[in-house]
Amino acid sequence: MQTFYDWYVPVANGDRRYRALWEVFKVRPEVLDSALLGALRVDSASGPNPTVAMREILEFDPLLESQDPCPRYEVVAVRAAALGYRVTVRPVCADSTWQKQRPVVSVVRQGNAWRITNVYYEKSDLRTMLCEFAKTDKRPERRSLGC
Repeated sequence: MQTFYDWYVPVANGDRRYRALWEVFKVRPEVLDSALLGALRVDSASGPNPTVAMREILEFDPLLESQDPCPRYEVVAVRAAALGYRVTVRPVCADSTWQKQRPVVSVVRQGNAWRITNVYYEKSDLRTMLCEFAKTDKRPERRSLGC
């Protein structure tokens, strides 16, 4: 996981016109399990429409749990879970009071690779949020995410 975050954080902090997740979709989609990848793609494609609100979408980077990422994130704990591991990631900022969130990334082994299946936050988790957003989408074709 540390290798992924070492690659991803500079992308998230880069001067981009699009979300850092799009780079994951394009360059490293194998890091996400297929269900999470699909749900994130639907959320990403459901971006805000200035004329008609179709659904709520993620308004933060779900892999960093931040809108303004720190320059570095480090893996600080790994613990066994039912089907894989839970990896706690800590933001490393110049000002230690800037960001206190520590996303917990759920990973499982699929074939020869580790894949992210979910991200847990203090009060929710990524898959639950994506499912809740999808269920309220005004376009029926975007509601079915296997929730």
